[in-house]
Order: sequence, then structure tokens, then C-alpha cells
Amino acid sequence: MELQRAETSKTMQIRPSINDPLDDVAVTFLLSHCIQGSNFEYLPVLYTACDINSVLSSALKAVGFASLSLYASRFELRHQALTFYSQAITKVNKALTSHDSAQHDDVLASIMLLSLYEALTLCKTRDTKAWSSHVHGAWSLVILRGPQQLQSKVGLELFKQIATGVKLLCIQNCVRLPLQLRQWVEYGLRNSQTPDAASAQPSATGAFTDLRVDIAEGLLSDSDDIISRCETVLQLVEDFLVIHLPSERHEKVAIEPTGIASPRKFYINFRNHHITNAWNTAWMAKLALNNMIYQQELRALKVTDLSPKGVASPVSRVVRAAMAQEEVSKAAENICATVPQSFQVDVPQKLSDKSSTNVFKASSLVWPLFQVGANPLVTVSTKDYIVNTLRYIASEFKLPQAQWAGDLIEEGADDEDWVHMYHAFYAF
Repeated sequence: MELQRAETSKTMQIRPSINDPLDDVAVTFLLSHCIQGSNFEYLPVLYTACDINSVLSSALKAVGFASLSLYASRFELRHQALTFYSQAITKVNKALTSHDSAQHDDVLASIMLLSLYEALTLCKTRDTKAWSSHVHGAWSLVILRGPQQLQSKVGLELFKQIATGVKLLCIQNCVRLPLQLRQWVEYGLRNSQTPDAASAQPSATGAFTDLRVDIAEGLLSDSDDIISRCETVLQLVEDFLVIHLPSERHEKVAIEPTGIASPRKFYINFRNHHITNAWNTAWMAKLALNNMIYQQELRALKVTDLSPKGVASPVSRVVRAAMAQEEVSKAAENICATVPQSFQVDVPQKLSDKSSTNVFKASSLVWPLFQVGANPLVTVSTKDYIVNTLRYIASEFKLPQAQWAGDLIEEGADDEDWVHMYHAFYAF
């Protein structure tokens, strides 16, 4: 499938002064073209207040050079990136020896930048140790800082970013969410002056995590019990979609089968990219839960010695499995429908934010698309569309993670792999 090229080459040109040091060019590139709309939007505020020799400055330069190396295909810049990365590691470790400095926003932000560096420079491996260590370290600092950090704008944004990493780490490893995280997420939502949809689903996230943990620990093993729990979590996700992503926040538009379009020939235009991400997160959960229901219905059909507790008939199980498969297709369709707006191809600006397409918008699509492509229930045509889109992202935005994701789908990635690849495919 031929994909139209967005006008990113024009909007993302770097035009520094001839006298600007390359360090400044790298940082400017990162702040201007990579973090708009991402979890790192607080960085410009912190950067303007930091010292040139601070830990945050070194971390920003490390990630800036890593990003610039990929975008400009200047692989010699990786040496500068590694040099500043090593400096940032040293400075973070030194800061952590002081109880006071360890609680500063710039130290916590630097740890998250180091995690981003790991993702940008990650080779083709599924090892999550480096990313996990940064998340664990950041969460330890969050606990040290206490709930008062949620009272400042930057502190709240840092907490929400780290909380997302902790949630994914718990989902990956089938570990229950920390009680403090659950409490502080609720507290942060109550005190946030600008609550965002992406953070407004703590109950659904906790319920989804508990479901995975209960299955992993053997507390939940009967197919009908698992299906019932899945349906309960699905209702929480559906409530989130209705309450936090009502129809006035997005617009469904039919399009011609040209350019970057979803397989079902419609796209969804959102008011801003935060809503797009929240939408994809919700539909990813629905896809995973319906896939679980489908697998459990098939598992129950294979049991010949049915227990006498009023289980569903074989016919009804086949019907319910078919319904779950249809819901998986619907979830895939709704995730794919977020692609056109992100590249601004034949998309009016009525609802969407008017900022130029950036690396973050492309990066934020990789993980959701990978989940769809790795699911065994989606159609071959949908998989082909996703692989082609990922290759487009890889070439247009110089993101090797997108190429890797497409390769994994073609190699037959396990449907559980989507959980474990967040650290690599959703860097920003």
C-alpha cells in the first residue's frame, strides 16, 4: 500500500544560527520537535530555570543528541549522546546522595529523560531491565517527595508521567498497583486545575491490573469467572469513554480510500493529542479484554466434562466468541482511525490542534498499532495496513522502533508482547 508523505520535511527543518553550539541545536530540536503534546511538556519550564552544568542540562543534551542522530541520520552524534548520558548518570547518582537535592524536580525529570534515552537507543531486544530500573528509581523519589508534589503544576505532571510507567510496569509483571499510587492518582485528579482524560481512568486501570494478577496467581482460573471479570472491567472502560471522551471531543468522518486511511475508511478527528492518546488507551484495553473473552470461550468449548453449575451451552459460547471477535475488530478499527489526524493528511483543522506534526505524534502511534497488529484475531488486510503505516513512520520520522514493531508483527509476535513493548515503542 502506498502511503502519502506528510509535509514533515518542511515543518521540522532545523535552522540554527551558524554560531549556535551543536549542544544547543540538539536541545532545541528536542524541545521544539519531539515533546509537543507528550509527557515531557513540562521540560521547557524546567530547562529555562536550570544551570548549564545541571543534571537536567546533561540529560537533555543526551536525549537531544540521540534524537538528532536518528532524525538527521548523523550516527556520529551518538558519541556525544553517550557522553552526556554518562554525565547525567553520574550527576543523578550524586544528587541521590543528598536527601534535599534528590527531591528536586530537575532530578526526577532527568531520570525520566534517561529512560527516554534508553528507549531511543534500544537495540532489538525485549529486555526491560534498563527501563524498569529507571521507573523504579523515579517511583522511589515520588514516594520520598510525598503528596505535596501534586500541589505544583510541574510536580503534578511529573507524577502523572511516572505513574503511567509504574502502571505499565505492574501490568507487565502482573503486580498489583501500589496503594500510594492509587490514592495519589485520586488526590491528583481532585486537585488538578486542568484534568486530562488520559489520567482519569484509575479504577479501570486498577481493575485491569487486578484481573491479570488474579489469573497469574491462580486466584481466577474458571473460564466463566474470567469472562465475568473481563466484562466488569469492560464496563469501566466503556464508562470512561462515555464520561471523559464524549462525542463533542471528537468527530468521526468518512473518507475516500486514498492516502493514510483506516481499513474501514473513516478517521476520527480529536480536539487535541491528549484525547487521541486517551482514546487509543481505552480501545487497547477493550481489544485486550475481548481477546481474553474469545480465548476463554474457546477454552471452555474444549472442556468435555462440564461442571454442573449452569455453564453456557456450546452454541451460546460460539456466539459469544464471535461477538468478542467482532469487538476486537471494532477496537482495531477505532485505533487505526487515529492515524490520519496524526499525519494531517486530508484532515481539516476544525477540531484538531494546529501544531505541526512532530516526532511525538508519530511515536505515540507505534505502541497502539503494534497491539492491533500483534493480535491474532485481526484481519490480514488490517495487519498489512499497520505494517505499512509503521514503515512509513520509520522512514518519515526516522524512528527505528516503528520498523522493529512492523518486523515483529510480520514475524508473528505473540499477542502478549504488546504489554511488554511499551518501553520501546512509546518513548515519549
